[in-house]
Amino acid sequence: AGLFTVDADGRFVAWSDGAERITGYPRSDIVGRPCSILEGQNCKGFATLQEMLDDPPPGACDGICSQECKLLSKDGHELYIHGNVRMLEEDGRIVGAVGCFTDLTDFVLANEKITLLEEQTKQRDAFERLVGRSAPMQEVFRRLRLAAQSDVTVFISGESGTGKELAAGAVHSVS
Repeated sequence: AGLFTVDADGRFVAWSDGAERITGYPRSDIVGRPCSILEGQNCKGFATLQEMLDDPPPGACDGICSQECKLLSKDGHELYIHGNVRMLEEDGRIVGAVGCFTDLTDFVLANEKITLLEEQTKQRDAFERLVGRSAPMQEVFRRLRLAAQSDVTVFISGESGTGKELAAGAVHSVS
């Protein structure tokens, strides 16, 4: 996880080794600079950190604000992060914030790949939960679709482990 603190003006005061590892930005490039580096596109959650420091919403110091964001690392590749920020208050005024973030890039990309593969499987080589590219499987899919469209009783037979229950479920699901 990456940890950081900012002062009341939104300038970084501290930047952890984890933050360096995730973003590629060394501490020497960050400390003293504005917190806008953490304000990437497609952020969901709270306002920008600078906006929260300048004009804190009611109750900003009462809890932790969460945000998901897509940022660019120092070397230019996209990072998907989830972060939490806690505003720091002293004598009734905001004096800074402390935050942590986690890199979710591998998780997000893996989910996108799974979704893509599921869509590809559904489109080309599948019928419900049955999968296959061969000509015989395509013929099975054709016959199951025909059976699902008819009003006759369907009898499915075959050796143990050949997918009779999957075929029956597919016919039932489509009819």
